[in-house]
Amino acid sequence: METNLDEIVDMLRQSYNRGKRSSIIVVVEGNEVGHTVEIARHVGYALKTSCRVCVLGHIQRGGSPTAKDRILASKLGAAAIKGLLNGKEGHAAGESKGQIVYIPFRDTWTKKKQLDMNLLKSAKVLAL
Repeated sequence: METNLDEIVDMLRQSYNRGKRSSIIVVVEGNEVGHTVEIARHVGYALKTSCRVCVLGHIQRGGSPTAKDRILASKLGAAAIKGLLNGKEGHAAGESKGQIVYIPFRDTWTKKKQLDMNLLKSAKVLAL
């Protein structure tokens, strides 16, 4: 699914006309449109309003780690060492469905995950 900034601007304008005074736009890293700041500038200019950018990953990593975070960090640290000892150089240790997995570094930036269309539909319903 390709992103259409003009369509997003139209949706935001319609929401505003219905009385909605704030909106959140979620931008995935590596999208085909451009950097988050560029998107915010485009939307702000088109709607003659101010847009603020918040990088969620920065906020998520800023909080205190929970017990689950600490356990996962310990598991992945041990898995990374075990992977190196077993020839998994150039791989990231991760967890998928409760199992330790090794992902080639290259896959972390070349492979794309499929967009969950149900989440997109939910977002449109919640924006009404």
